[in-house]
Order: sequence, then C-alpha cells, then structure tokens
Amino acid sequence: MNTLFEKQGTKYKMQGYYYLPCIETKEQPKLHIGVWANRHKRYLKQYHRIRYYNLLTTEKLYPYLADIEEQAEKMF
Repeated sequence: MNTLFEKQGTKYKMQGYYYLPCIETKEQPKLHIGVWANRHKRYLKQYHRIRYYNLLTTEKLYPYLADIEEQAEKMF
C-alpha cells in the first residue's frame, strides 16, 4: 500500500478486515459548554450536518459552541 497517508508518515491499524489510519487530534482546552450550546449543537447536528461536521473535523466546534454559550448567557 503506497497511499497518501503513508507518504505523509501516517500509521495504520487493523480493524477487522480493514486498515484504518491512526489519526490524532490536538489537545483541546477545557471549555464550558452549557445548556444553550448543547441545544445549538443538537440543532446543527440535526438540521445543518455539513456545517456541524466541518466544525467538528477542523476542531473548531467546541470553541464555536463556547462562544454561542457566552452570547446566550449575556442575552438571557
């Protein structure tokens, strides 16, 4: 197997009959995600899946939700 992941130095792990890349993410800071952010997360996941998964895969989801929580608390 000479794939793009191997060229970049990514390792693979056998899962059943498949080789899956071992991908690690950066450590995220602890952020306060309250009731408003959880509701917005559920809304994104249900009605705006592409935006939700884009934020999730770029590791911007939780800072985004923390900002939503802060804005909602100020409005409340």
